[in-house]
Amino acid sequence: MRRSIMVLLLALMASVGPPGGPARAQDDTNPLLDLLAFVPQASDAESRLVTYGDFAAWHAATGIPRVHSVAAADALPEPARAWWLFVMPRQTVPPEVLGGQYLFHEDMRPVYGFDLFAVDRFVALETPPSNITVLETALEPARVGEALLATGYEAEALDGGTLFRILGDYELALGADLPRVGMLGTLNRIAVLDDGTLVIARATERVQAALDARQGAQPSLADDARYRAAAEALHRLSRSDLGALVGAIFSEEVVAGDPLALEPGATAEDEEAAPDAAPLPPYTLAAFGTFRGTGATFLALAVVFPPGTDASAAAITLSDRMAQYVSLVTQAPLSERWTFDRAFADESGTLPVAVVVMRVDDPPPPAEGEQVNTAILAWTDLVYRRDLGFLVPGPDLGN
Repeated sequence: MRRSIMVLLLALMASVGPPGGPARAQDDTNPLLDLLAFVPQASDAESRLVTYGDFAAWHAATGIPRVHSVAAADALPEPARAWWLFVMPRQTVPPEVLGGQYLFHEDMRPVYGFDLFAVDRFVALETPPSNITVLETALEPARVGEALLATGYEAEALDGGTLFRILGDYELALGADLPRVGMLGTLNRIAVLDDGTLVIARATERVQAALDARQGAQPSLADDARYRAAAEALHRLSRSDLGALVGAIFSEEVVAGDPLALEPGATAEDEEAAPDAAPLPPYTLAAFGTFRGTGATFLALAVVFPPGTDASAAAITLSDRMAQYVSLVTQAPLSERWTFDRAFADESGTLPVAVVVMRVDDPPPPAEGEQVNTAILAWTDLVYRRDLGFLVPGPDLGN
């Protein structure tokens, strides 16, 4: 059975090949790579989780109009309202500083001068307490500054903007007269740059590290060969027929195998002896990209390997695993929720990258009187539940 699936996948890979095709109505800039330039590299001991979201691209791809308040979002017609509420957050992964969990309980804009509705795209280093969030907005910096000063922030000049400070570095604001989104110190420091970009962290040193990285004074993730290879692979996919890149999650953590998931009596030697069970080589970074196309969401996995790794063979292994994967959480095969689209090796950079794309078709429109089906598989369903058994290096013992 496994061999027949492998033959089918090989045929599909040969027929699809690397994505190309005419460019969409976008320019050739890579906004993901541009934002990664704000995130400083850390020590090898720190395992980073980095997220990226493009709200503007999501709205353009879905045709759902952008809204500027909770009331306007609530007034959207169905199914647009349901998609904005339940699909958009899982595909774009809004960062903690935008207070999505408090959106319907308190208004950020009067206190901080910005909110989720004002952000076009972002990148976030989600590694407490060293978090750094960078928001691209079209806001007037002076208006944001006025709100922050009225809230009690102190201002000091920066090269190219202004740093606003409240509380001490890493200090919590429990009991303070601030919105709940700011009580854990996530908004202690806000750099408002002259172009409307906001750099947010818990401490001055973290904001300064982000600004130094952007100015080239210290290495950034855009200089990291692993992140650059993954970001460029995702960008090339956004130039194909998949549609816009609306979200991405980068993880440096290597997924460990679950001994409880092994078949009774299965051993590594048994799998290595099978001609169609190639092991997955060790990797250094996994990037989970979400693309919005016509009538479907595409979930792309770009896995970066050390130099010399056979990325084509790794792509075949990942394709096989993902096509057959049974969720460790729900115990249901994911083949019920996604289908194989394409797989290939991207070796255009300095590091080999194996790319697999799975297609998630949009649910049919609801009949009159039915609820909108928003149960669209998202990377958040798998990454945050650690339901990633297909990424365990070595032989596949679980299927």
